[in-house]
Amino acid sequence: MGGIGKTVLGIKLGKQIQYYFDYLIWRSLNNAPPYNFLLEDLETFFSDNQSKEFKERGILHYLRKYRCLIILDNLDSILQYKKQGQFKQGTA
Repeated sequence: MGGIGKTVLGIKLGKQIQYYFDYLIWRSLNNAPPYNFLLEDLETFFSDNQSKEFKERGILHYLRKYRCLIILDNLDSILQYKKQGQFKQGTA
């Protein structure tokens, strides 16, 4: 349901609790990017141009090692309408 203030609420909450996390990552899914695009984006963020080390350890290493808050704004844009937990075709 759009226009009820979820993004504003997310911004305010993120600002209030950001100090409890090592990383705060905000990504908008407004244009319904495919899942692999989002994953590659997060990998780029964590790898910080250290591709060899990152490939050896992977994204899960960083998610386990650091306290990370990942906010996915507009998650509803990649979900199927009236089918809970299912992604739109071409986004997963």
